[in-house]
Amino acid sequence: MSTKGMAYSIIDSMSEQEIQAFVYRSLSPAQMKNIHKVSSFSNLKKGWNGYDAEPIDTSLIERVKEILVSLSTYQPEVFPTGRNSIQLEYEKENGDYLEFEIFEDGKISMYLSKGNEEVEELITVENIRRKVENFYGRVA
Repeated sequence: MSTKGMAYSIIDSMSEQEIQAFVYRSLSPAQMKNIHKVSSFSNLKKGWNGYDAEPIDTSLIERVKEILVSLSTYQPEVFPTGRNSIQLEYEKENGDYLEFEIFEDGKISMYLSKGNEEVEELITVENIRRKVENFYGRVA
């Protein structure tokens, strides 16, 4: 059996909790910090923003944690919003700005301001990493 085949065999025999623990042990300190921050959003109660914001849905929190795990090189600033979403932000020293707003219903809105360029579009979760790497000038 190949090494790759053996790895899949080991993973297949692991419980969901064991797999999650294995993945989290391989995360950077910045990833762990963001995952803990996003996890804390589950403690937000109705009106947490001083208005009528609803609590952040646990399925959205889990989805964002998966996204953060996939962003190994560049970690964003992470914020809950009063729009039933979680926002991921990147900003360079030169003022370039990239933002993803991930909504409970699955929609992901991207906003990019880079130099004189401004782009706003809906994207899929699969495109987030590529957009971040392009923002930092890496080919994805």
